[in-house]
Formats: sequence, C-alpha cells, structure tokens
Amino acid sequence: MKNMLMLFTVLLVLSYASCSTDAGEWSATDVCPESNRGTFVDERDGREYKYTTIGDQVWMAENLNYEVEKFSDCLYEDDCEQHGRHYEYSIVLQGGLCPIDWHVPSLDEWRVLINTMGGEEEGGHRLKSLTEWMPLNPGEESNGTDDCGFSALPVPRSGATHFGYDAAFMTSTDKCEASECENYSRYFYYIKMETNSYAITQSYVVAQGSERLALRCVKD
Repeated sequence: MKNMLMLFTVLLVLSYASCSTDAGEWSATDVCPESNRGTFVDERDGREYKYTTIGDQVWMAENLNYEVEKFSDCLYEDDCEQHGRHYEYSIVLQGGLCPIDWHVPSLDEWRVLINTMGGEEEGGHRLKSLTEWMPLNPGEESNGTDDCGFSALPVPRSGATHFGYDAAFMTSTDKCEASECENYSRYFYYIKMETNSYAITQSYVVAQGSERLALRCVKD
C-alpha cells in the first residue's frame, strides 16, 4: 500500500510538471490567432494594408508605403508595393506620417511586441518572413517562421550595398532627453533583425542625417 501511494505521488508530480511545461510554451494560437488579422484602407491615398493582432497590440503586417515627396523613396526601383518606402526622420518628427488612428511605434511598444513574441533571443525568428532572407553561407537557416503574419522582410537602411541580410525599422524614441542633446544632433532608436540570428537588437541613427528607414505603424 505504501509503495502504491509513493508511485501515485510520483506520477502526480510528473503529470503536473508536464502540464506546467506545456502551459509555458509559446503558442501562436494564443498570441496571435488568425481570426484577429485582416486589412484596412489608408484614407489618404486609398491604399490597402494587412494588419495582425499580436497580444494586446495591432500592427501593420507590411511596411508603410505612403509617398511623401522629397522625404521618402523605394529601396528597390519601382518596388514600393512589395517592400514599402524609406522615410527620413525629419518627416517623422513632423507627425502624421502613419494612417489615421495609427502611429510610429515607440521603442517601448517594440519591446512589448518582442516580449510577446518570446523575447529578444527568439522574437526575430518568429517575426521574419518566410522568404527573401539570404543565408550567410549555403545551407544555413535564414528565413523566419512568420508565426503571427508580421512578415518582416529584409529591408535595410537606405544606402546599404547588401540586400537580403538585415531589416531596420523606425521608432519614435529619442536616444536622449532634449536637455542633453542639441536639436542638430538628435538620435533616434531603430529596431534591427539579421539573417543569421533569431534575435532582435536596437541601434540608433542621427535624425538630421540623410539615411532613411522602413516603418511599421501600430494602432492607437
């Protein structure tokens, strides 16, 4: 009887451990069900965009492609439809770049997304698109699993001489407080994904520079 009781206790503990492990696993069905994805229309130019709901946030599921004369351009010639546009920070600072009821995400909002997708070390793999990411060496894994339909394509900063290896997305977060930085030397964070990594990192770029970056808007 004592042995049977011990066996029952062991089985109960193992069963609980198994359930706990399963409960702790990341699941796209829970985080970003396909029923919470769809499309919307940018009232300014009539362009339709895909969106995806990830956790408590709603993100554009493709890069913004709203033309701003002199302040935006295509990464590839005549290829804005697929990869969206690049924008200068000077136009972002003026506001109103994203569609109505959407805005340029802050660094904190990106961090919420990253944590929802499993953290900095795994999130990139789940956000990257299924195609276009180039391996550094033949046979290496490079594309993502695109679990939530975010479909992050490899769109680097403007001026890059290599394509297919990284992606850079704007944030609205200033690197330093206005009291610490002169207006001409303001820096803003951007989010970076790379072909040979599951991770998501951050860096920064000078706002008054000529470099342009891709943009994913998030719902207000």
